Amino acid sequence: MTAGAEVRAAGDVPRLVCVEGAEPVVTATVAQWLAHALDAAGRPARWWHASQAHHPLGAADGRPAEVRERWTALAAAAAAGDEVVVVEGRLLRAPLAAALAAGRDDADAVDAVVALGAGLAPLLGLLAHLPASTGLGPLVAEAAHRVGTTIEAPEPGATAGCRALGAHLGVAPSEPTGGSHLTRLTGRFRAAQGDLVGSVRRDERGLSVAGLPWWGPDVRLLGRGGWDFEPQGWPDAVGFEEVTGGGVVGFTVRLRRVDDERVVRFARVPTVRPRR
Repeated sequence: MTAGAEVRAAGDVPRLVCVEGAEPVVTATVAQWLAHALDAAGRPARWWHASQAHHPLGAADGRPAEVRERWTALAAAAAAGDEVVVVEGRLLRAPLAAALAAGRDDADAVDAVVALGAGLAPLLGLLAHLPASTGLGPLVAEAAHRVGTTIEAPEPGATAGCRALGAHLGVAPSEPTGGSHLTRLTGRFRAAQGDLVGSVRRDERGLSVAGLPWWGPDVRLLGRGGWDFEPQGWPDAVGFEEVTGGGVVGFTVRLRRVDDERVVRFARVPTVRPRR
């Protein structure tokens, strides 16, 4: 889905939104879309990937008392601030996965997550559930239904999730222009250290980058203003470096993961023109 929207009822947008579901790439894409859409409509928003470094909720396997304290602090900060805060996967999916990894059986893990989540749900302005039929899907769905959700997407997938949240909040998505000025950002780029090579392409929907290991074989880049972008569904940042005259010499990737927080710089690979 794409960012860019108009908010028909901005006053109705809650300050703290949680997007839940069993598929991290889906919940992350929907949470990111919502934050970008609200921001583009003039309603400041930020989102938090479940595995993002320096997450305000701390570790996903924290003790219940610590988890309650962090959620309470986040809700208070959201209520006092001027940004809508969108969190994905941290109320149900991540704690459920942590409980299962600790050796609890399915029923016991769901009971523990529900006991904690039911007490935290009142802190949320909106709890959305995105269904999935595989993996943790049935367990997350059971927990979501027992905790009580504000909205549930009618079918699996990021598109259905974006549409359901958009309709509920009065956020209407619109396609970006993918303007010709983005052409100067395209080309092949090589990492300053190592042998990684990424290819940046443009089409009518905007930019995408292929060949880098962190985001899959091909991922869209969502604009954040100027030459700053985010890979779709990930918390990382991509910033292009412009020199006088409008040329782009490279870009910087800032990885923002709990298990991988670093900066990787890329330089443009010169185009070799055949001799005549």
